[in-house]
Amino acid sequence: MAFLNAARRLAFALVLGAAAGPVAVSAQGLEYEVKAAFVFNFIQFVQWPATMSQTSAPIRVCLYGENPFGQTLERTVQGEQVNGRSIEIEIVAVDAPLTQCHVLFVPQSQSDIEGVAVRAARGPILTIGESPDFIKAGGMINLFVEQGRVRFDVNLAATAARELSLSSRLLRVARSTSETGDR
Repeated sequence: MAFLNAARRLAFALVLGAAAGPVAVSAQGLEYEVKAAFVFNFIQFVQWPATMSQTSAPIRVCLYGENPFGQTLERTVQGEQVNGRSIEIEIVAVDAPLTQCHVLFVPQSQSDIEGVAVRAARGPILTIGESPDFIKAGGMINLFVEQGRVRFDVNLAATAARELSLSSRLLRVARSTSETGDR
C-alpha cells in the first residue's frame, strides 16, 4: 500500500509539473500502478460541461471489455473524491452503452479502437487508451511506455469536440498535444 501511495504521489507531481520527467517503470505490475495514478490524476485535471459538473453523483470510470489493472485502479481511487464526487470503477461489455461513463479506459487488447472512439464521441466522455493508434482513432489521451517510462499524448481536437477542457498543467507534461489527432 505504501508503494502504491508513492507511485500515486509521483504521478501527481508529474501532472502538476513539479518533476522533470515521466515516471519510470520496470515491470508490468508497476506499469499499471503508474497508469492507475495517471487515470486518477487526469480526472482531477479535466473540466466536464456544466451539466455534468453540477451533480454529486459519482464519477464513473469504465474499463472497456476487460480490466488490465487488476485491483490497482480500485485501490488508487478508493476513498478519493474529485470536486466532492466519489469515483466508481466498472467494467463495461464491448457492446454495452457507454452513456453512464464519465471516463472510458480502452485497454490495448481491444482491436476496434475506432469504433469505440465513435461510440464514446456521443457524449462528454474522457477517453483514455494505450494503443499506438488511439489518438489517430479519435481517442483523447493515450498512455504508453517509452524508454521504461509511462508517458502520454493528448488529442485536443477530440476533447474540444466533446466539450471537455484539460488543465494547462496537464498539457505541459504531455509528450505531445495535437489539434488533429496527428503527432
